[in-house]
Amino acid sequence: MSVKRYLCLLMILIFAKGVYALDEHKFIPTHTDDTFSTLSAYTLGKSKASITLWAEKVVEPDLTRISLSMEYGLGDRTDILLHLPFVTGYGGEEGFQDIGVAIKYRLLAERLISPAVSVIVGFTYPGDNGISTRGSGGGGIAVSKKVGPLSGNLNLLYFEPAESGLEEEIEVNLGASLAVAHGFKAIGDLVFVKSHYSERIDRIEGRIGYRVSLSEALTGSVGVGYDFKNREPEWRFFLSFSLHYPEKKREIRRIYEED
Repeated sequence: MSVKRYLCLLMILIFAKGVYALDEHKFIPTHTDDTFSTLSAYTLGKSKASITLWAEKVVEPDLTRISLSMEYGLGDRTDILLHLPFVTGYGGEEGFQDIGVAIKYRLLAERLISPAVSVIVGFTYPGDNGISTRGSGGGGIAVSKKVGPLSGNLNLLYFEPAESGLEEEIEVNLGASLAVAHGFKAIGDLVFVKSHYSERIDRIEGRIGYRVSLSEALTGSVGVGYDFKNREPEWRFFLSFSLHYPEKKREIRRIYEED
């Protein structure tokens, strides 16, 4: 290889290292047993719903993402998921990212030893130019298990892009939550992503925070994320509020004393 070609290749590698392809969330979890990034295998039940307003601040590169997500029970074993994300401050661009729609069907209910297992099938509809991958389709599985105050979720997801020239996206999410007090959970995720813009894993991100019950129908979550692989993004901060319908009713037990 000539010196001129070597220098050109070196310059490409140097500048390509700093290029950040805008990541996307296919879906934002809304179920009370979900974590920041990992869907649980549990379904809500017929005519029950969870709606989440999600605010996310990303540092290096700088951007803000506001998302509205919903999960609705079509039946006892079937939920529909909707996700509407809006991005601003990304290199002067702003607009809607790809809109996600999916069906989650619970194949196996959780037993004493075995976990709950659900299959997820969905697609994303193209958002605005400059911040969209122009849509995709795919799905995967969700596995969940509870042991005392500890619960864990596993997601294996695959999405094929609609636009030629992009790679398939593969995502492996591991999530866990620990009930440390009444109405208070510590939650965390470990996320492995091979995005539409890469032929190999380009993001290994840890996320940690907590979720608190604000009322019988409302929960709030706060967290932080860090990319261990490339530090792109370097930091990610979350704030979300979830409304659950119908609200849980507390059982009031009355004790009567005999005269």
